[in-house]
Amino acid sequence: MCEAVDGYGAVTDVHVHIVPSWYLDHLRARRGDPAAASALPWLEPFAGYDVDALVREMDAAGIDVGWVSLPPPGAVNDASEGAVVPGCGSATELNRRLFEAASEYPDRLRAVPLLPMSGGQPSEAAAADAVAAGACAMIAHLTAHGPALDDPLFRPALRVLADHGVTLHIHPGIEPISPLFDGWGLNAALSAPVISTVAAARLIVSGTLDELPHLRLIVAHLGGTLPFLLQRLAEQARSEAAHDVSTYLHRQFHVDSAAFDPDALHCTAAVLGLDRILLGSDAPFRGGVIRGIQSVRAALSASDASRVLSRNLTALTCADRPADGPRPE
Repeated sequence: MCEAVDGYGAVTDVHVHIVPSWYLDHLRARRGDPAAASALPWLEPFAGYDVDALVREMDAAGIDVGWVSLPPPGAVNDASEGAVVPGCGSATELNRRLFEAASEYPDRLRAVPLLPMSGGQPSEAAAADAVAAGACAMIAHLTAHGPALDDPLFRPALRVLADHGVTLHIHPGIEPISPLFDGWGLNAALSAPVISTVAAARLIVSGTLDELPHLRLIVAHLGGTLPFLLQRLAEQARSEAAHDVSTYLHRQFHVDSAAFDPDALHCTAAVLGLDRILLGSDAPFRGGVIRGIQSVRAALSASDASRVLSRNLTALTCADRPADGPRPE
């Protein structure tokens, strides 16, 4: 499992990406897939942003630890290569290479592997591999047209993560944009946070988290729109869950701070609690790791900023995990 330094005084960015050449090669080889074709124009300007580049930025920004993942779309469909399960083989290889890259800086980087969005055995096997490798978290890139995390196919994988204290980071994926979001950059500006919001809300109102009360989750980009629509969800969603939406958000969810808006940060702190917010920069996109830490320090007092930058992570660190085997219900 990850080391306790992640949550005890270390300034930790839980939302950073790398764009290594081998990942771009994976996408270029599948350029005929709509997700790969949509992602490449966005990712190629950041080609070569590898662990060396990331750690240099972390040094300059004063960040001790980065939870590093691959940006969307992740493992692109392998069906054209004759894979038995689309996306499974490539996810295994991408995760292996991510762990290998992060191991170059064992005291600075924590690999956050991909959760294959095919569901069933591939996702469960990937979750088991993440546990065996000592991952602190896995990342799921969600799309409007892909499977939802509350699908029973994902239940075994989510149970593996919950039983072993591995956090699930809910992150928007890449997909061909809906005509409604076409033009003016609205897909990135609006569609992405909505997808994360819907994924998190479905886990709650479907009753999935009643089966997985120990599953820990981070919702990217300051929780999408969850903090701002909490009352609407409480009043209008026809929930099958045992408790109200707020109970699950305060019990099992954190959000990362990658929104860079002080008013939104204050609103989220007022609705969810400051203890639910973790440092996230979404590097190398939107300004890199330096913007993430500067935005938190500019918006909050020194004491509150230190909570977001390090102390809030204690709820997700090894101190909160079972030492031997699965967590008891």
